[in-house]
Amino acid sequence: MRLWQELLRRRPDRIGVRRSLAWLLYELGRTREAEHQFRLILTQQPGDPEASDALERIKDSVVAREKEREKHDP
Repeated sequence: MRLWQELLRRRPDRIGVRRSLAWLLYELGRTREAEHQFRLILTQQPGDPEASDALERIKDSVVAREKEREKHDP
C-alpha cells in the first residue's frame, strides 16, 4: 500500500494508481479511506462509472452493517 501512496504523492493525477489504492483499501475494510479515494477520482474524472459504482457499493455495505448492528443491539 505504501507504494501506491508514494506514487500518488509524486503524481496525484494518476487515476489508475488511485483506483488501485481505493480498491485495496476497500478490500482491507478501510471503507472511509476507500470512499475518499473514489471521491477524488470523481473530482478528477467526473462521472467515472467504476468510482460511482464503488461509492454506491460502499454506501450499501455501511447501511447493511448498521442494520446488522441494530439487530444485535436494539
